[in-house]
Amino acid sequence: MKIKQIDVFQKTYTMSAGKFVISGGKVASDQDSTIVRIETDNGLVGWGEQCVFSPGYLVAHGDGARAALKLLAPAVLGMDPSTPELVYGVMEKTMKGHYYAKAAIDIACWDLFGQSTNMSVSDLLGGTHRIKIPLYAPISMASPDEMKDDCAKWKSLGYERFQMKVGGDYETDLKRVEACMSVIEGAERIIFDANGNWTQHEAVQIVAALDGLKIFVEQPCATMEESARVKARSRQPFILDESLLTSADVLRAHELNAMDAVMLKISRFGGITPVKKARDISMELGLALTVEDSGGGDIITAAMAHFSASTPDRFFMNGFFTGSMVKERITEWGCKNSGGFGQLPTGTGLGISVDEEILGKPITTYA
Repeated sequence: MKIKQIDVFQKTYTMSAGKFVISGGKVASDQDSTIVRIETDNGLVGWGEQCVFSPGYLVAHGDGARAALKLLAPAVLGMDPSTPELVYGVMEKTMKGHYYAKAAIDIACWDLFGQSTNMSVSDLLGGTHRIKIPLYAPISMASPDEMKDDCAKWKSLGYERFQMKVGGDYETDLKRVEACMSVIEGAERIIFDANGNWTQHEAVQIVAALDGLKIFVEQPCATMEESARVKARSRQPFILDESLLTSADVLRAHELNAMDAVMLKISRFGGITPVKKARDISMELGLALTVEDSGGGDIITAAMAHFSASTPDRFFMNGFFTGSMVKERITEWGCKNSGGFGQLPTGTGLGISVDEEILGKPITTYA
C-alpha cells in the first residue's frame, strides 16, 4: 500500500454557542480547519484534520498549516501509510517544527493503518477499553452568573464532569468558582483552567483561597516552572496543558513536580504518533490524562475519541468532543454524544465516512 494522492481542504466552522472565551481575552467565534484526504494505490482513503482554536492561543495558524503541507505532502508520496513512524520520520527530515501541520497527515495515516489491518485506531493504540466515553462540559469564561447558568444547563443534560475557564482578576475568578460550585459541587470531575494567564503571585493567592475544594487546577501560570512553585504551596491536584509540547516536556514537568495529571493536545504534539509516546510516558509516570485538541470538527474529534477509548481506566481522566462545539457536521457519525457521554465511532481506522460533497473541491492536490 502506497500513498498515491493527498488532497487538502479548508473548512470554516462556526461555534454553536456563538463564541467561546478563554483567559486573556482569547475568543473564538469561528475556526479555520485544514483537512487532509490521503488516497492509496489500493483504493483506500484516510482522513486527517488540524484546526486551531484561535491563532492567538497556540502556535498554529490555518494558512500556515496549508503552506507547510506544500513541503510535507510531496515528501511522503509513495510511502506506506501503515508505517506512521517512518512517515513521521520523513516529515521531520523535511521540515523542523510545524507540528500542527504534520498532525493532519499523521492522523490520516493512522486511519489508513487501521483500515488496512481491519482494526480500529483505538485497538492499534493498545486496545479499546470503552466505547461509551464520559465527556467534560466546557464552560466558557464569562460573568459568574453566566457561568453558573451554563453549568446548570450542562448538568441538566447529564454531564458530571466540568471544565471552567478562569484566569482573570482575583476577585472575579473567586466569584466564578463560587458560582459554578454552587451548581456542580459533588460532580465526578471539576477542573478550573486558567490557560496559563495568572502571574505566579496571583496564582498563589487564588489557589490558596480554593483550598479544601474537591477540584483540579489546570495550567495556572504560563510556564511549568512557575506552576511548580505554585503547586509546592498548594494541596490541590494540578494539571498541565499549554506547557506540554513534547514528551521531553512531560518528563521535565514531572521532575519539577509541576503536575498530577496531563492534558495532551494531538495537533500541538504533531499527531497520533508523537502524542501516543507522550501518553505512554505519562502513564508510566503514574499520571492521569486527557488527550484532546484545541479545535476542529468530526475528524479530529474521532481521533480524540479513539485515544479516550484506548486509555486504561486507572489513567483516564475525561473525554472531550471538540467537534460538538461547532455547528457543521461532515460525517455520518457527527460527534455522536448524549447525556454526558460520547460514542466511539465503529469500524476500522477512525471509523468515519466523510461527506466529500460538503467539503467541496480540494484547494490543493499533491500526486
